[in-house]
Amino acid sequence: MQEKSPRKQAKPFSVTKIKEELKSPFPTRKRTAADVPIALILWTGEMLKAGYPSLRKGIPAAYDPMSTVTIPLTADEWQAIFSQPDIAKTKKFRPRLEAVAETGQAAELSIDEWGRIMLALCGRRANREPGVRKHLLMLAGKIATSLSEALPIDGPPWAGGRWKDE
Repeated sequence: MQEKSPRKQAKPFSVTKIKEELKSPFPTRKRTAADVPIALILWTGEMLKAGYPSLRKGIPAAYDPMSTVTIPLTADEWQAIFSQPDIAKTKKFRPRLEAVAETGQAAELSIDEWGRIMLALCGRRANREPGVRKHLLMLAGKIATSLSEALPIDGPPWAGGRWKDE
């Protein structure tokens, strides 16, 4: 014996209705709080890759990866950087950053070091408290904007509190 399901079967959509629905564009997705760090992380990865030539595609490097960029940071911004676990646990990088911060002058670091700082500010281990998280992302946006101005690359899609398309 076969039992009939108590639910009423829904009629499938007609083929013409499905085709009409597929022709219309998908609605734009609203941005979430996760979009900002993801955009900055992806931009940082692309920025770091741009410094090296692509042997498969024959694309030359956009800049010298060992070049340095000078970015002025305040004492509060340095404290935010030092509070990140990825920076705080390093044996060589943190003391070097502390020495740069103590001078009170603009920090002159290599692009690779700025990339490490950016990934630490936007990474999954960064502080999750809403106010602190926003401050860290604003700092990462400031660094990214300064890097994009110093290097021959496009800026990040989100920097300084605004999306490029807004």
